[in-house]
Amino acid sequence: MTANHVTRRMRAYKDLDEADFLRFLAIRIIMGVDRKPSQKHYWTRNKILSSTIVPKLLNSVRYFEILQNLHFCNQAEESEDRLFKLREIWKICTSQFYKIVVPGPNVSIDESLVLYKGRLVFKQFISSKRSRFGMKIFLIVDESTGFILNMIIYTGLGHPLKFNPKDLGYGGAVALELLTPYLQRHRTVYMDNYFTGPISARNLLTEKTYLGGTLQKKRKYIPKPERMAKGEIKTFPSQDILIQHWKN
Repeated sequence: MTANHVTRRMRAYKDLDEADFLRFLAIRIIMGVDRKPSQKHYWTRNKILSSTIVPKLLNSVRYFEILQNLHFCNQAEESEDRLFKLREIWKICTSQFYKIVVPGPNVSIDESLVLYKGRLVFKQFISSKRSRFGMKIFLIVDESTGFILNMIIYTGLGHPLKFNPKDLGYGGAVALELLTPYLQRHRTVYMDNYFTGPISARNLLTEKTYLGGTLQKKRKYIPKPERMAKGEIKTFPSQDILIQHWKN
């Protein structure tokens, strides 16, 4: 690396603030949606190829300076957190989600698999997903806008959670962590059977949050299903929650 490269990198680090970095990230997201022959075309004056948004966020010199010198972490030692190189950046991004949108009365929690074919110790294989290989992400979404409110990247066995999975189940602990900023507002959250359970439902009810979702038969505190005719529906009260059996 030449002296000029070192000087340029030091200048880029010194001048890079949170606003510039978020604008840089926004441009990268836009590039994934609005694809052009090369990155330079987002700043071209050609009316066919030009972008109306990107030049307003950052000028091309600043963008390519950040792109060339961007490096997230210089720590050489190992960390128990498998995302330690990106943890601070991830916190900046997710904190902006919370500031930008106030969700409506209904939110949803689900998991998604982001396609990734490279080497990664916590890469997941889920045969039912379209991508099959990639990074598993748990996310909470506002129903009315489709805006992602919060995300958790699953880093494999031993992934740290704020709440104890032994008390709530793993899915329940994930759901409560995602919901924490949005409790006490009489919202309704919809989840599939990975996250849903009677314990989670009662716990959320104490937080003035309502839960609707499907259930696994083997969950605790669920009455055993009886023989039912096709299309038949039976409901069972369980303390302050209602469980419904339906034969498809």
